[in-house]
Amino acid sequence: MKKVLIFTISIGLLILIFLILFHNYYLSNKGSIKNLGEGYFADEKFVYYEPMTACAPPQIPCPTKKIIPWADVKTFEVLDNWDYGYAKDKKHVYWNGKIMKDYDAETFEILDDGYFRDKNGLYLEHEKIESFDAETFKIIDKNFKEDKNGIYWSISQYDSYKIIVGADSETFEIINLFFSKDKNNVYYGTKNLKKIDPETFEILNHYHVKDENNVYWSTGWDYEHKIIVGADSETFILENSVLAKDKNSVYYFGKKIEDADAKTFEILEMGYSKDKNSVYSSGKKIEDADAKTFEVLSDTKYDHYAKDKNHVYKYGRIVENADPKNFQP
Repeated sequence: MKKVLIFTISIGLLILIFLILFHNYYLSNKGSIKNLGEGYFADEKFVYYEPMTACAPPQIPCPTKKIIPWADVKTFEVLDNWDYGYAKDKKHVYWNGKIMKDYDAETFEILDDGYFRDKNGLYLEHEKIESFDAETFKIIDKNFKEDKNGIYWSISQYDSYKIIVGADSETFEIINLFFSKDKNNVYYGTKNLKKIDPETFEILNHYHVKDENNVYWSTGWDYEHKIIVGADSETFILENSVLAKDKNSVYYFGKKIEDADAKTFEILEMGYSKDKNSVYSSGKKIEDADAKTFEVLSDTKYDHYAKDKNHVYKYGRIVENADPKNFQP
């Protein structure tokens, strides 16, 4: 028991002596320590890392430099990694001052968007990624990636990427988060919109796109883009996000409003619209409404009241027993 106690005290004294010597060394060389960035520092003999930790209230930052064991000062370099905290020397890769044993220092490189690569594979924020070929992997942008096998898309880099079958890498271009195209096709996510002409393709809004031949409608979530039957691409214009018209017809949510007159059609307020013959609420004809005298009551932002010479309407329905002459919402 006495020997154990003596051994423990001896170890403690050695640690204390080391700390005193290091403290004296640190103070004597404090002016020669260089800031390498990303929390890393170095002098002629040691590399240090300084994490920002919280002290007791009022949470004042307390920086403390700690030696990184085994770091080689001569070959140590901080990697340009947008605050990811990576560095390396001839033997090791470091992250926030810690040795990352699984990475190969010689071939380790930072790509972008949290991706890293070495001879052993591809990584996303420390997790190995098997879905791409590591050697040929390229970042096109946050949603589109590429390797020797093709081009991939995902709604988020943290979701699984799926290949865009048939995409031509030489002519491939990104249009927005969902749409892309090449010389042959237009793509929505990974879906090939084969019927759409890529050369004349145009996005009108979230729901409508067109080419020289057709206008297409989609809810934006089902990945389907259906032809709006009868729509004239050349004269097709949007009235709002869901109402549109061309020289012949009016369309609501991609469907033709039967008998609506495109030339006199106009959008009112609160979901109401009209032409010379009829009145509509959310694209549906209000039976017996008088187009000439129909008006939306301006102070009914939440109740959607309107009236004509015969009736009062709420959300396009007749309000029973309401007199349009003296009705006040």
